[in-house]
Amino acid sequence: NHVGIGVDYNRIDSDELQPTWHSSVDEEQIELDELLADASMMDEDGGIESSKLQSIESNFQNEYTKVHFPATLDTEGRMKLIGSGIREKMGVNIYGVGLYGSSQSLLSDAVSPSDLRYKASQFDNGDGMITSFVLEMILQADGKIIAEAIADSVGTRYDGSLSDIDQLESLISDGIGGQANKGMMLRFDCTKEGVALFVDGVDRGAVRAGSGLAKAFVDVYLDNNAVSPSLIDSCIDTSSSSVAESGMKNGIDGTASASRRSMLSLRIWLKRLKKWKKPDSSVVEV
Repeated sequence: NHVGIGVDYNRIDSDELQPTWHSSVDEEQIELDELLADASMMDEDGGIESSKLQSIESNFQNEYTKVHFPATLDTEGRMKLIGSGIREKMGVNIYGVGLYGSSQSLLSDAVSPSDLRYKASQFDNGDGMITSFVLEMILQADGKIIAEAIADSVGTRYDGSLSDIDQLESLISDGIGGQANKGMMLRFDCTKEGVALFVDGVDRGAVRAGSGLAKAFVDVYLDNNAVSPSLIDSCIDTSSSSVAESGMKNGIDGTASASRRSMLSLRIWLKRLKKWKKPDSSVVEV
């Protein structure tokens, strides 16, 4: 939704206003509390009106779509849900992502982000090791764009042949077959053979380039520049807290941890925007 808020948007310092992840949710809450403490001075000083900012925030909240990942991927219970999060960009939620691990991975015992990443990548230490990422689309998007984005992220982390990345991009694009509609489920199984794709439960093939490709795919979601920090938070939270057992039994709501982070980031951005003083009376749509 477009809401006119009475600002010359081209003159806003985007670097100053850009929402960024802190090292923890608690730090984000502290910043938000500090911004809220200054809120009483905003309107009389020429800041953006509270009612219009609240309208923007409400529209974002209304657009937020819940995702829910089952406790296991198979009837035997061999692939268990470790945690879930949201892939968001510029404040927009694109898809939910769930991490599943086989019994060999011991992912449910990970005590830190680095431990989680290590255990998710040990494909060469035995047969049957699988790390799976399940993506549930929140927004409708062109399949080719999704395929290119995922392949590019893997490619920057992969030391092997570029042709393997091209194959991965084609696999995803062809597997989606056009539009990635809201609710579509993309499952990526990472093994020592490579990366296999399932779309809404249907096997779409695999890129059999070895464990290096699988490790690069894992890193997209679990390294220091992971595309979904909330996924890592969820995995560590559920493995170290007393609610982990109930979470594994009942499945995990992908919005539980990720929703809090996404909305905190959005609210911080809005409060920073509110503190910005309009230089003139120009009005644009944002």
